[in-house]
Amino acid sequence: KTKLCSFKNGMGSLIEHLTKKYQAHIQTGVEIKSLDQLKVDQIFCCTPAYVAADLLGLDILKEIPYAPVAVVGLSFNKKDFKNIPDGFGYLIPSTENKQVLGVLLESNVFKRSGADASKVFIRVMIGGRNHPEIIHETSKHAVDTAIKEIDSIYGLTGSPQHISVKLWAKAI
Repeated sequence: KTKLCSFKNGMGSLIEHLTKKYQAHIQTGVEIKSLDQLKVDQIFCCTPAYVAADLLGLDILKEIPYAPVAVVGLSFNKKDFKNIPDGFGYLIPSTENKQVLGVLLESNVFKRSGADASKVFIRVMIGGRNHPEIIHETSKHAVDTAIKEIDSIYGLTGSPQHISVKLWAKAI
């Protein structure tokens, strides 16, 4: 049986540990504008293609298309659902032509010690290649779309306790 997991204090813990372990060999908090003066055997460029294009002087990387995604975070009380969300969430096939790409039932996937068991945390991804117009929509539109999706699947009897919206212009 497989299980998704994370670090107790989130994924940033991994970076913090690696930074401490290799502090004599790396620099952090430094803006890199180009890599043309480096004399190295290998370079690992862990940036989006459009950033790597400038760093490496490879304009062809700028041709890689990106699609926008709005990520709507919602928290509810468990009592606000007709059907309590179970499992990890779901993806919506592009053939359904919906603005919603998928739903992550975050509180089911990443169990945190001390977390309030009466709460349900959900992330709804909206937009993508087939719906790039999300970049021009309002946060209210993204929230309304997310809530409508959650209501259609689980049946809502209450409103979210907390809402957050993050728009990624170049997400996927």
